[in-house]
Amino acid sequence: MDYFARSIAAVMRDAGVEQAVLAGHSMGTPVARQFYRLYRNKTLGLVIVDGPLRAYGSRAEAEEFNALLRENYRETAAQFIE
Repeated sequence: MDYFARSIAAVMRDAGVEQAVLAGHSMGTPVARQFYRLYRNKTLGLVIVDGPLRAYGSRAEAEEFNALLRENYRETAAQFIE
């Protein structure tokens, strides 16, 4: 999320934008949240659409899920979507 947040800051800098309202949809929600954490003075507001403000599970659960995706993405992703 840090990488994505810094990327937003870079785009804003290149465009000459000092402050912005960020809209985050789905995975964009934690990206917008992290941008706010890192760049409060650049954030005028956040619009959250269908995304989590907090993680759904523990770090260990997320790491376990990510390990399954790395091992067999097609099968794990299909089961997750099912």
